[in-house]
Amino acid sequence: MITVKNRINSVKLKHMMGWLFAVNLGLGSAFAGAGSVYDVDGDGEVKALTDGLLVIRHQFGFTGASVINGALGQGAVRIAGDDVAQYVAANYQAFDLDGDGEHAALTDGLIVLRYLFGLTGDTLVKGVVAADANRVSAAEIEAHMAVLT
Repeated sequence: MITVKNRINSVKLKHMMGWLFAVNLGLGSAFAGAGSVYDVDGDGEVKALTDGLLVIRHQFGFTGASVINGALGQGAVRIAGDDVAQYVAANYQAFDLDGDGEHAALTDGLIVLRYLFGLTGDTLVKGVVAADANRVSAAEIEAHMAVLT
């Protein structure tokens, strides 16, 4: 057991090392497979630490090499920041997860990351859905994403 303490609170985290090991191996994926619109790098797998990271970096406004550095899967076909930007723009509806008409890192980007890490239900959407969103529940967003995988 690892205990993380700060001035505000103390959190005990069980099995954290196993989880971190799995994430580093890329096992923290909600789904995988060629043909999913969420396979942003085009390597045939959908993973949080590659595809999810590419999406959120792009949505934060990163460009060029800063989008892709350390975030490409083995065998990726979209290997430049411009490739990622063009791909996300071409699949605009898929990456507007809450349906508010915008690609925003702190809403859509965080939802992508949470989903790809396997989070569902309230944990998927709590605190990250835009105020003017058309899809506000986890069920609506999960259904939207499932259609495109």
